[in-house]
Amino acid sequence: MAKKKDNSEDQKFYIQYGIDIKKRKIFLDDEIETFSIGWILRSIEEMVEEDPTKSISITINSFGGSVYDGLSLYDELESLECEIITTCKGAAMSMALVLFLVGDSRDISDRGTFMAHSLSSGSWGTVNIQEVDLRESKRLNGILLDILAKRTKKTKKWWSDKIKHEDFYIDPKAAAKLGITNL
Repeated sequence: MAKKKDNSEDQKFYIQYGIDIKKRKIFLDDEIETFSIGWILRSIEEMVEEDPTKSISITINSFGGSVYDGLSLYDELESLECEIITTCKGAAMSMALVLFLVGDSRDISDRGTFMAHSLSSGSWGTVNIQEVDLRESKRLNGILLDILAKRTKKTKKWWSDKIKHEDFYIDPKAAAKLGITNL
């Protein structure tokens, strides 16, 4: 007879990285990058395998990070049948704001902060390489603006104008007016 695997070590590991699979809670409290998002995606897969309809809560306190990694998580969360509950405790800035917006139910703590800005990128090499990189940066910026417009009460043009030249910081009261939060 096969011995049943003890998952307590796995559970300890997930909790160490801000993931509680049993309670269906994720704490995104670090940079958005391949390693952290990879663990979150694997944990979501386990949660959905257990029950595809039970809600998942995500608490965010992050300055953002990689757009590609963030969009992989955004796409995964958007495809789920279950309710996604996002809460900002501290800050949800840049890509973290975009991930916050995937929530069906969205709330922010009293002293929380959001920040949006135009896509940051860098390029070097030949002029041709830089042109290709610029086209990709513009494409990604358009995707992010589409999400901001789709998930808030403002248009893509409004967001583009607002973040074109500077970081745009948003307190909880302004977030409610803009449709960033919905509780």
